[in-house]
Amino acid sequence: MIQAGDGPLHRPPAPKTSAKPRMDPSLMRYALHTIAGHPGHEAFWAAVEALLSPAQRQRLSRGGDIRESTWSKAQEPPAPPAPPAPPATPRAVAVALPLVKEFEGCRLTAYPDPESGGKPWTIGWGSTSYANGSPVQPGDVISQEKADALLQLRLHRDWQGLMASDFHPIYSGLTANQQAALLSFTYNCGPNWFGADGFATLTRCLKAGQLDKVPGILLLYVNPGGPSEAGLRRRRRAEGALWNAQ
Repeated sequence: MIQAGDGPLHRPPAPKTSAKPRMDPSLMRYALHTIAGHPGHEAFWAAVEALLSPAQRQRLSRGGDIRESTWSKAQEPPAPPAPPAPPATPRAVAVALPLVKEFEGCRLTAYPDPESGGKPWTIGWGSTSYANGSPVQPGDVISQEKADALLQLRLHRDWQGLMASDFHPIYSGLTANQQAALLSFTYNCGPNWFGADGFATLTRCLKAGQLDKVPGILLLYVNPGGPSEAGLRRRRRAEGALWNAQ
């Protein structure tokens, strides 16, 4: 027992408390670089380091395998963005597709135009040019896959052209079946028929909103007296039937 007067009172030393964990400076710089912008990241990394053994700290320090591996991955260029999804097929294109196939037929070797006996040379499902715009040439041969792709592309482009032309206010207000009927007509007669010489009757009918007369007027465009007249009459009747379909 300590008595008063025996000398100065000596208090026992206070127990040592563990110092706040401190991160290795190089590791701290690494942490700041890799997770900058995340709230509380300094405290998080300090807490993580306090839980690691010396060997584990070494693996995270400069030259350590974990740090070097992570750093290497951080330096890798980002993956390229995924290619955009192909555009959805308009309903009119999907409806017109079997009708066009029925009357065009598919030949994988280039053949001459039935009216001229020469140009424009045709291939696949009635294609006279390829996706890059180059014309079909005598002797050309393509695969079935390419023929199908050319047909799909041409129909889609023709549909876009009708929707972007002066015909758009009328065409956009038609049903999908009516759009498809005129899409087949466009595939056969060319994309610039609306308002052109030789198509005045059909143009006038559509401008006047006389939609019930369209099937009969389509029968005017059959190249009378030509070698393809019979086939064109069958096609125009089919287009008229599709026009009237609900």
